Amino acid sequence: MANTVLDNMKRYDQRILDAYAAWNLDAIMADRAEECVYHARPETAGLPPRNNAEYRQWYTTEIMPLMKTGIKVEVHNIVYDAEARKSVLHGISTSESIVGPYRNEVILITTFNESGDKAVKIEEMFDSAYFQQFGQRLQEFMAQQQKQ
Repeated sequence: MANTVLDNMKRYDQRILDAYAAWNLDAIMADRAEECVYHARPETAGLPPRNNAEYRQWYTTEIMPLMKTGIKVEVHNIVYDAEARKSVLHGISTSESIVGPYRNEVILITTFNESGDKAVKIEEMFDSAYFQQFGQRLQEFMAQQQKQ
């Protein structure tokens, strides 16, 4: 059983990386359990937890319009614990945004269902200093757009 759970977890991680790179929201959402909740970390970033419907809405209206290309993650490390049904992925996410290159360090902590094929909780820890800098660039860009 543990090998099947581990294999499922590994397949999930590869599918989610492929889905973000393809910038396909349906594929991003496909392997989430109905009760899945996404948490952006650190909490000081001020982003609330989001269920699947809230995440889809947020991503559709606020995130996807900012990126010209999918988000690719250069994976540095992945650790799996099949017994606890968790994976921890560390890497660098990159994309091309409306304000230029995007590059942020990320850690994804995924908690899986019993069979390891669906995410029930996703915690995304990102570089909050970069997040603030990127947000500032976006605000400046939007202010410039409004002047035109």
